[in-house]
Amino acid sequence: MAPEHDQIPDEAASDQQCHRIDSHFIPVRPRDLVETLRQDAGPDATELPLVAELIERIIGQETLNFEKHLAELYAEVNPDRECLRLHADEPGDHLLQQLLTGIEHLLGKANFRRLDDIEVTETLKTARTYGLRIRIRPEAVESMSLWIRGRSTMLRRFRTLRHPIRGEERLVEVYQRLVVVVRLAGETSVRIKHFREIPITDVEALLPHAEVRMNLIDKLKVVGGSAGAIGATAIKLAKLMATVAVFSQVLWVLLAGCGVLLVRGLLGYRSARHMRLSQRTQHLYYQNLANNEAALHTLIRLIAYEEIKEAILGYALLRCPDPPRSPSDLAAAAATYLQRKFGVDVTFDIDDAVETLDRLDAWADRGTFTVVDPATLITRLEAHVRDARSAAYHVDQFSPGPGSRSPAP
Repeated sequence: MAPEHDQIPDEAASDQQCHRIDSHFIPVRPRDLVETLRQDAGPDATELPLVAELIERIIGQETLNFEKHLAELYAEVNPDRECLRLHADEPGDHLLQQLLTGIEHLLGKANFRRLDDIEVTETLKTARTYGLRIRIRPEAVESMSLWIRGRSTMLRRFRTLRHPIRGEERLVEVYQRLVVVVRLAGETSVRIKHFREIPITDVEALLPHAEVRMNLIDKLKVVGGSAGAIGATAIKLAKLMATVAVFSQVLWVLLAGCGVLLVRGLLGYRSARHMRLSQRTQHLYYQNLANNEAALHTLIRLIAYEEIKEAILGYALLRCPDPPRSPSDLAAAAATYLQRKFGVDVTFDIDDAVETLDRLDAWADRGTFTVVDPATLITRLEAHVRDARSAAYHVDQFSPGPGSRSPAP
């Protein structure tokens, strides 16, 4: 059966979701994960929450410095900037490249995955956007990247031609989180937009360079209004020609009819366009989490969540009676544990987990993949916190290059 192109999403969409995680994101709160691990920890149960707390403090030091550094860089290209610019020169290419490298590092550590050019093209082809027609203008964009975290399905209610009031539920694919990083042509600013639960069919409506177009129903409304005016004018013209034969009067009626048609057409087009713009604005309002600098602060917080979960889960599994003895075994054990305890399929980010355990000095013997006991680790972590040993960890990943204007301390 042919699809019904003018289906309109019901705002009271179903909350039922079927998670199918295809990324490194662990959809569990750090506190809930620690509590679940504590219940399974055996002899280490009493000390595991303190280990998690100290790990959180260390990662908090790292992300706080990263946040300050990235915020200073972004202040130069923030489209929402309020403060005065005290220097006349525009942000240089080195500063811009450093910022974009920092954003890429940020999103990677927060377990977002960048869509490549082929995936972006396919996503925009799929994005038909129910109820809206969108025109994408590539010439309006200097650069753009799309980042996703978690791809799953959810039930969404649509009002259709067959069920215009009650609607019907359909299973749609969604990106649980979507971040758009874009520079528009002719602008020095960088726009960052963070969205939640975005159906793939709606992605194109979220892009800053998208324009709303009228769909078939909108065009029928405009044509219908004009047709009504034509009918009324034709009736008046027929009556006039039946009663009088003055040619000048006929011309006046024709001119008046043309004027009415023009006004009705313009008003109908304007009304339809405003309705679609309002629909798009409402759509963005409900799905938008944060923009620009606020989006940076939100995303940096997600780094802390992910690294805490990866580190504590990896450490706890390595303290099991029959612990894994290789990175691949640890990744498999973590995925199995998350499936068994929470019913989610996750590709555990083993590289990040091992890297975090490295800088936390959690190993008793790195070669045999053996970690120290909780009491020893607590002593090491307390010294780590006190000395702020890895506070510059994230900032060191993308040091300012030569010729760039370094942010203020």
